[in-house]
Amino acid sequence: MANFVRYADSLEAPAPGEQEVVGQIILAMQRETDKVAEREHHAVRASHAKSTGLLKGELRVLDGLPPHLAQGLFARPHSYPAVVRFAQGPGEHLSDSVSTHRGMAVKLFGVHGPALPGHEGRGTQDFVFATGTTFPQANSASFLTAIKGLEKSTNMPEAMKQAAATAARAANAVV
Repeated sequence: MANFVRYADSLEAPAPGEQEVVGQIILAMQRETDKVAEREHHAVRASHAKSTGLLKGELRVLDGLPPHLAQGLFARPHSYPAVVRFAQGPGEHLSDSVSTHRGMAVKLFGVHGPALPGHEGRGTQDFVFATGTTFPQANSASFLTAIKGLEKSTNMPEAMKQAAATAARAANAVV
């Protein structure tokens, strides 16, 4: 299948200076989290702070998947207990009238195999999904720019965010 690429470590290499950019992303998200914690008087997640739904279920990997799909976790038939979380994108609790991106995450339990350093022995696998056909930022540097924009908007009153969302929905309807 031409549309599928079998995973290999050689597919991606960090860009020069990427580790420093990741450090800046972490600092910007921490500053945003600190602002929200001060305002709301308790800590919240740096992103996807407001859950809008939680589901408990099971993910079943079926037998006979085509070879281009039977990779990693999906290589053999198995059932995994799962939790699904739906959430707004920002790292603050906003009214549903504020248009933001939405996300969905699936956590599988009872997973065995290689893990990232510091995550060994947890036995979980996370899948993170967002609305949209592609991730809006092409690399860590453009993601940093977006995070800094979100960080600046954190101090805006929610009424301004609601007005901006209403105007954006109206403009989108015209387009």
